[in-house]
Amino acid sequence: MNPFDVRRRDGGFTNQQAIFVLLLFFPVGLIALGLVVMLLRRPPAQIAQPSSAPPAQTAPTPSPSGFNPPASQPASGLNEAQARSVVEQWLSVKSQIFAPPYDTNVAIASWLKGRSGPT
Repeated sequence: MNPFDVRRRDGGFTNQQAIFVLLLFFPVGLIALGLVVMLLRRPPAQIAQPSSAPPAQTAPTPSPSGFNPPASQPASGLNEAQARSVVEQWLSVKSQIFAPPYDTNVAIASWLKGRSGPT
């Protein structure tokens, strides 16, 4: 008998059967794994403690539709002049940091200068 005879089958899967099993069970396994991960990441349910009095519920007050934050304090913490200054400093230092000869002292000095400013 030839050991390389393709027609001789002692058992096991054919290539077509193996591909079919992979194509069928691999996506199903991925979906099941995703569901398990979603269930594990779900926050734990809050257990309701029985009490003699129901908890008081307060209705949130609706905010006006045209509410704007006060102009004296910008949302980002920087006014326009400060933001412009930061961008201009970055543009002047960027070419020294990321272009040969890669002056890391400029980067460190710039970083330290930024950290010593008001917070």
